[in-house]
Amino acid sequence: MDNKLFKASQNREYTSDLKQWFEENLSSAESVRLENVWIDVIPALPPNITTNVVSIISDLVLTEDQTVAGQQTWVACSQTGMLNTHLGDFIAPDTRLSQKYAVKIFDSAGTAVVMKEWLFDYHTGILTFSSSPLPKYQAPFHLFAYQYVGRKGTIQDLITTAATSTLGASYEGPNLDGNGRFIYTDNGPVVLHASKGYAPLQIDPITYIPTIGLADGQICLNGGIVYVYDNSRSSWVSMQRQIITFGSKRADGVYMSLGDFSSNLSGWPALRNGIITGVTCQASGGYPSKGMSLIVNSTTELNFSLSNLLYINPSLSIPFNEGDVIKILVGSAFDTTYGLLVNLEIGWKL
Repeated sequence: MDNKLFKASQNREYTSDLKQWFEENLSSAESVRLENVWIDVIPALPPNITTNVVSIISDLVLTEDQTVAGQQTWVACSQTGMLNTHLGDFIAPDTRLSQKYAVKIFDSAGTAVVMKEWLFDYHTGILTFSSSPLPKYQAPFHLFAYQYVGRKGTIQDLITTAATSTLGASYEGPNLDGNGRFIYTDNGPVVLHASKGYAPLQIDPITYIPTIGLADGQICLNGGIVYVYDNSRSSWVSMQRQIITFGSKRADGVYMSLGDFSSNLSGWPALRNGIITGVTCQASGGYPSKGMSLIVNSTTELNFSLSNLLYINPSLSIPFNEGDVIKILVGSAFDTTYGLLVNLEIGWKL
């Protein structure tokens, strides 16, 4: 069998060392052709029954190649005795596929043929003995193997694949482990063109709070509100933010008014659970360093002061619950500040 590689390099079959390379029939070219590419994923372990990808070849009687003396060469054929029904595409074990894919050879009496005495070409389905198997074994020989019967890179299969492929199948990827879930937008953004009255995107609503594999930028829809996961706040926060505005014409030792009303009860009652994500504060004049407190119910959550009549903090993470009342109390120290305006940015919290 020493010249098998040489014959393969000449695009010839290997059936026997006794034949010159030009006496062998032409074989498939060594170059990879699209129509020879296997598209479907082969399971790591052989299936128990034939599938649309793997066919179980059980007790196939091989056909003798009578151009080789000593009954040393046998061919897998769909019709015994007819070499023009030659079979190929047998699945060979490798580093990913189990050794259980290895072919098994038996003689007509059911005796297993010792593996070191023969060579099987999984691509062409040709069995070659290093010497005559007779009289140690009884011909004809039988084959137990697995054959790939899935889709290939033919035009028809590619059209079928394109027509039936789903985003779900793409998500699973070739190893069915979700490796296909990434989209690399290295040539510009993904564009969804909607038409005929359809929405460009749909997110199925959920009724739970996601807790697995959380990462910045994840999106979900719950209760009609779209939330994005904010890793900096370890929270699901609504994409839509709301501004709550408090004001006071003369700010000195008072609760700031909401809707032109001010008392020790004035404040904003929360419609649902949320989180205060930022605050801006500005005054038109008077004492430029006025101190204030942000209060949720009766608990002071933040003390802050103007600096030259201005204060900005976009990095707050103050949670509140439905029904909580949010207030702004202006300190009474030093002089009065005029035209004071406080804006709280809030988001709903899942």
